[in-house]
Amino acid sequence: MSDARWADPGNHFVALLLAGDRAEEPDDDVLLILNAEDREQAFAVPGRPGTRRFALLLDTGIGDGVPPADAGFGAGATLTVAPRTVLVAAAPR
Repeated sequence: MSDARWADPGNHFVALLLAGDRAEEPDDDVLLILNAEDREQAFAVPGRPGTRRFALLLDTGIGDGVPPADAGFGAGATLTVAPRTVLVAAAPR
């Protein structure tokens, strides 16, 4: 993200990918997506070499936040992130 976009007070969307193989004890990659906008946002899912399918673990845009067991997406997919939603997903390394 550019400095200008980071400092933009109108920007209410951020996502980050935590590389599990860079942790002290290697683990899954974790993707965190935060949409504080009052409208949907499109998001292109990043990936790293060897990234498998991300399993969706949390979606605050649905009733209890617990997605169906088979919910997930691959690197390169485009997600539509609901307004005021947090998504958490993990991909095994």
